[in-house]
Amino acid sequence: METQTAKTVMIVDDDATSRKLLKSILTALGIKRIDEQENGEGAWEKLQHQRVDVILADWHMAEMSGLELLKHIRSDARFAHIKVVMVTSEDRRAHIMEAIKAGVNGYIMKPFSKQNIAEKIHALFSPSTASTETSSPSSTGAGTAPSGITPASDKTAATATPRQAADPTPAQPQ
Repeated sequence: METQTAKTVMIVDDDATSRKLLKSILTALGIKRIDEQENGEGAWEKLQHQRVDVILADWHMAEMSGLELLKHIRSDARFAHIKVVMVTSEDRRAHIMEAIKAGVNGYIMKPFSKQNIAEKIHALFSPSTASTETSSPSSTGAGTAPSGITPASDKTAATATPRQAADPTPAQPQ
């Protein structure tokens, strides 16, 4: 099995600061192969001749949005192995549900923390993670809405799996 450090992660975001921050976090996690693209179109072109294991994509970008990129990836069997995580401030339930229907593997709300990214990356690279259920909400004490998504107005960051985002019931303590 390929180790986490041997995986290639592509960051797709039109904001250079977000790309730089994500790259810094991934590097600190030991990820050595990191590619950066400013929009979905550039990412799609790069995917035609470069193997990528995980894509961290913003929602709103010029030329091709993160959602459009996700739909292209899911419609092409060559890319069935790619895990796609939306890293975005897009918190509208309808948009989250649209991403889930399109086959997103995870959803991280901006602003995010190093721990949010680390938990998601570790979950995606875990051998037991074959489905879209990739991680639990942040254990940093971040408050979560019943859907498992923290509203953008909340200053804490949270993650949600597709199942958590689709489930309107609050998470129960374990």
